[in-house]
Amino acid sequence: MQDDNGSRPHEPTAGRDAFNEEALDWFAKLQDAASDRHVAEQFDAWRESDARRAEAFRRVEALWNSSELRAAVKASAAPSRTTASATMSAPRRGASARWSIRLAVAAAVVILAVAVAKFPDFMLSMRADYMTAAGESQKISLPDGSVMTLNTASSVSLDFADGRREVTLLSGEAFFQVVHDPQHPFRVTGHLGDAEVKGTAFSVRTDETEDTVLVREGLVDAGPLESRQTRALLAAGHGAIITKASMSPMPEGDTERGLAWLDGRISFVDRPFGRVLDDLRRYYGGRIIVTNDRLKRTAVSGDYRLDNPELVIRSLAEATGAKFTRLPGGIIFLR
Repeated sequence: MQDDNGSRPHEPTAGRDAFNEEALDWFAKLQDAASDRHVAEQFDAWRESDARRAEAFRRVEALWNSSELRAAVKASAAPSRTTASATMSAPRRGASARWSIRLAVAAAVVILAVAVAKFPDFMLSMRADYMTAAGESQKISLPDGSVMTLNTASSVSLDFADGRREVTLLSGEAFFQVVHDPQHPFRVTGHLGDAEVKGTAFSVRTDETEDTVLVREGLVDAGPLESRQTRALLAAGHGAIITKASMSPMPEGDTERGLAWLDGRISFVDRPFGRVLDDLRRYYGGRIIVTNDRLKRTAVSGDYRLDNPELVIRSLAEATGAKFTRLPGGIIFLR
């Protein structure tokens, strides 16, 4: 979608929320490794790499000292201490209580930070013709007779005036079954790339770092927005990952796995746990915070139904040896 002067917005709407997420991840990690010099150095490098990251962490620190936070800590930590006292020895009770307070503090910060991030979500809704919430999908008949299936936590704007067939994917992912019309190409634009067809079946997914195009039927012409010479014709069963000025083919077999969501499933082979969690966040709707970088890099494989994403997260946490903690409000900590 274009702004009033005809240029494409430079930064995705969800950018601020991404910095909030990073700041919250660092907050939780620092609570668990406050005296670790290596972690402190990594944190300093992260904070100094971008003024927006520093500002996001300052917001978290301000929330730390708020009265709302202290009330949330008191409410969340008390039951955990009661439970611990009934089941653990005195030394373990103290450790459990300290960890309960850490979790409660982090949970309160997450809850308050959600409010901070609401404005970008509101702006996104103002631009979108269709939106889906976490865990929701929607099948939509388009003005030309094509059918669009909008995946979870996704949004699009449409332009079908004067013979145009153009869809801007503002966030998330959509699958298109396009009515054949050689005179009016069907175009889908993401944050970094676009895909154009005369009539076929394909999907486009967009985020802040890359767009992904997967083809189920026919041919799709795709490429980066900032490098019009870098384009490829993708056949059925193939896909491509598009960055700002380049594109690369999807590994063999990843196309159908990437379309498993159409059947209500998520499928992956030897994929970093952190990337799988990025997918599951879109279906879960709550917050997932990982305080162990090793977990994010651990390769996992699986094929799961998506109707209970928390169960999928629990299963993968067990497989990777992660400790799973769920707080009120649907906040999950993995460490």
